[in-house]
Amino acid sequence: YIRTIYLTSVLNNDNTVSLSWTSMGADTPPGSENKPYKVYRRLKRLESDWQFITEQTTRTYTDVLPQICSDTVLYRIVVENNNDCFSSSNQVMHLIGDTEIPNMPNLQRISVEQNSQQVFLEWTPSNSDDVLGYVVCSGNPCVTLDTIWGADASSYTCAQCSSEQINSLAVMAFDTCFNTSLRTDRHSNMVLDVERADCSDEVKLSWNEYEGFDVRQYEIYKKEGASAFSLVGNTQNTNYQLRIDPTIQTHAFYVVAVGNNNTVSYSNAVNLTLTSAQQPEWVEIRKASVAENNKGVELEFFVDASIVVNKYRLKRSENGGE
Repeated sequence: YIRTIYLTSVLNNDNTVSLSWTSMGADTPPGSENKPYKVYRRLKRLESDWQFITEQTTRTYTDVLPQICSDTVLYRIVVENNNDCFSSSNQVMHLIGDTEIPNMPNLQRISVEQNSQQVFLEWTPSNSDDVLGYVVCSGNPCVTLDTIWGADASSYTCAQCSSEQINSLAVMAFDTCFNTSLRTDRHSNMVLDVERADCSDEVKLSWNEYEGFDVRQYEIYKKEGASAFSLVGNTQNTNYQLRIDPTIQTHAFYVVAVGNNNTVSYSNAVNLTLTSAQQPEWVEIRKASVAENNKGVELEFFVDASIVVNKYRLKRSENGGE
């Protein structure tokens, strides 16, 4: 007797397909004796013709699928004879595709580059094999800002982010099938504000709490004039008060958040310029006259009108005294 070849298949979780099939019975067609079984495969969307995979005398085979984002794979078994005729099995099919999301990267910090005052991110890349790039997003919900191509990319400078505003950013990895990883936790940069009361040598610094890693302490840096920045103190609070030299015209400040794992993040830098109060160049009393009935003294004087003066203070002495 002669039987048709009956093919069965199992789609495995490791991106393989296990095939097995029956023989054609005890009486094979003439010319087909001892002929091998030929395995053919076709990707329904990507391929119009059957592709020869392998041939063998056994009736099982495990096929390793190529990297495919979405398609239907079909298989059949063929036995040819010496007369160019062939016996073909039934066809089996499976819907296949890469729906596994990549592992997310590890966002390490958001910070401000001190020379350019631009906001930037740094992260540890995803350890998945087929990562194609990364997406940087902002806010909650997280809206895409930019796409960074390359599996090994690990930093991004945000040209559209102002260092004088709080930016809440996160990163996601995507693979060759554009499956997107889970989003990292958001990190938010620090924005420093500096206040000085008029005619005072005390300056108050305040900033928002760093969001993204546990902060061990905040370090405060200051520079005066053309000198270099130097560490002037540290705190676990988000404000700090210090004294400055009022005889030096220019001052600058920034704050560094230091994490428990020694990761650091810089705030924006703030410049403070002290302006000296302008004094009138001259005040000239032109006339002093006793009013009628000795009821007062009339004064007439000219002043420097080139600057704004809030008030004048008059002093009087008696009998020529001081």
